[in-house]
Amino acid sequence: MPTSSSNPTLMTRRIAPEGSHPAHPAVNAPADPPFTLLVDPGSNPATYSITFFNSGTDQSVRVYLMAFLSSQPSNPIWSDASLTCPPNFQPPYNNKLTFSKSSLGNADTLWIGAWWNDGSYATAPAYFTAHPEGGGHHTVPILIG
Repeated sequence: MPTSSSNPTLMTRRIAPEGSHPAHPAVNAPADPPFTLLVDPGSNPATYSITFFNSGTDQSVRVYLMAFLSSQPSNPIWSDASLTCPPNFQPPYNNKLTFSKSSLGNADTLWIGAWWNDGSYATAPAYFTAHPEGGGHHTVPILIG
């Protein structure tokens, strides 16, 4: 059954190397997709929040987000690559991304991904060009409610 919430907590995990593909982090998808991100209750102006914990890796991880219309994934409306989670960063520490509903325009879908904080991908569009949806664990799709 699909789920929804405001301010979900998402964890990273380490994906083992395979063939020419290096070891890298991934964000665990919320249970029971599709998952819908809801506006934070009582926020004014309306905002969304997602908390991230990097408990599954021993390196710093950068989190990437991109919002777009589901019919136009190659034309992002908004993107962010500002959150860096230090190694083994876990509760009770708070590593939260908060963004306004108005900044997303009419977007209906959010992609979330993660990579080492090593400069490989300077922007969210650069990350998602290399890791589009359908690439398995690289891109977690979330609906925007």
